[in-house]
Order: sequence, then structure tokens, then C-alpha cells
Amino acid sequence: MSRSASPVSRPAEDRSSEQVAPLRRRRAGGGSLRRPPEVEAEIAAVLGWSVERIVRRARAGDAAAPGCLSSECLVHLIRHDLRGGGRRLAERLAPLLLARCATILRRSLRGFSGAAREDVRAEILGRLAELLVAPGDAADFFEVRFARAFKCLTIDVCRRERRHLERRVLEADLTPEAVGREAAGPAARRPLWTTAPPSPEARLALRQALAAMSAEERQALVLHRLIGMSINGTRGGPSLVEVLGVSERTVRNRLRRAEAKLVDSGGRR
Repeated sequence: MSRSASPVSRPAEDRSSEQVAPLRRRRAGGGSLRRPPEVEAEIAAVLGWSVERIVRRARAGDAAAPGCLSSECLVHLIRHDLRGGGRRLAERLAPLLLARCATILRRSLRGFSGAAREDVRAEILGRLAELLVAPGDAADFFEVRFARAFKCLTIDVCRRERRHLERRVLEADLTPEAVGREAAGPAARRPLWTTAPPSPEARLALRQALAAMSAEERQALVLHRLIGMSINGTRGGPSLVEVLGVSERTVRNRLRRAEAKLVDSGGRR
């Protein structure tokens, strides 16, 4: 294929938005998902371009930069190439799309410590890559509203990390050093202990206080006090409201009840 050849069989001027393959995923209330008209038009035009031209436009910078191909368009082109039995275009575009997402995650995962942040980032990008190459309609929503779909994926992974972290904290030796290795790191804002290191009695009291909390109270406390996640997103990245899926008032009530159960454990500062 020459540099000027189209990656599809017909040139761009012979194609229209109606010729772009429709999405197959169904809405909850019935009917298929539909791409925004501007995304349909962009895809229809780009399908007639050469591979090199597409890659140049995909490299134009941030997705919001003038002339840069949208992330929705890149998702479609990657999937379109793979479904057609090709790999050349998909292998060039996938790293560019993942690089965009990595930039987003540098801002949105600031609430996690270094090691945890890298684990979460790798899992999010890995799951996105799996969705792009998977057959079926699992990635259809990424062609409709990429930013929202990627945010939902990020929150889902953060929720998994929350549950994993909670288990590890409850099973760990609750010294500052041990908990710091597990989760807190430089992102910890308010440690659960008041002395360093706490006495065996204080560690036992703290463990008992955690066990006395409901799962919801403990989740909120671990995320807020150990990871340093903000209640409503004021620290950047996913907030407790988003990750827990409840209102800000509910989050604050859970934290208030959890804090009250720490009063006799030596965990209040």
C-alpha cells in the first residue's frame, strides 16, 4: 500500500456518514447507541485517508487541539482495522490513544500513592486495551462519549482497588511503617494513629475499632484517611462521592460515624 493509498477500498469522496458501520450495543431503554453526528462525519472522512495521514492527525496533540482526531474516532479506526483483519493502522493508533489516556490519569490518580497509582494506572490502560481488541460491542460507548466512558472505567478500577486496599489494611500490621508500605505513602493526609509507633494495645484497639465499623464506614475512612481521597474532588482525581456512588451528605455521615468509633482507639489526633 502506498503512502497515498486509502486504508479502505473506496476513497473518502465516495463515502458518507450513513456508510459508517452502526454500533451494535443496545441502550437500556431500547434502541442502539448512536455516535454524535460530528463523530459520524469525522469517521466517514477519515476512512478514506492513508495510514500515514491518519497517524499524523492522531499525533496532533491533545484531543481538544485543532485538527486533532477525536478519541472516539481513534477507537473506531482501531476496531475497524482489527475487524477487517488488519493490524497496521491499529498498531500505530493504539499507543497514541493510550498515551492520551495516560496523560489524563496523571491528573486523575493523584490521590493514590506512588506504587498504588502505578498499579491502578496499569490496570485501567490494560482493561481499555482489552476492550479495544475484544469482539462484540463492549467498547461501543467509547465511540459515543469517550471521556465519559473512560471516566466510568477509571472509577470502576478505583472501586476495585478500594476493596483490595481495605482487605490488605485489615489484614496488615497496623504500624505506620506497615500501613505506609501498603497504601498511604506520600498521599496520606491524616494517619489513623497518633503515636509512632503505636503500642500493641493501641494497634489492637484500632483494629477493633475498624472491625466495629460497617463496611461502608470502613471504606470511606480508608479512602479518606489512608489514600487521601477527597470527599467531593477538591484534591483532584476521583472523589469519594464518585467512587462510592452516594451523595456528599452520605459520605460525610459515614465518615462522621467512623471517626466517632475511633475516639477510644487512640486513632484521633
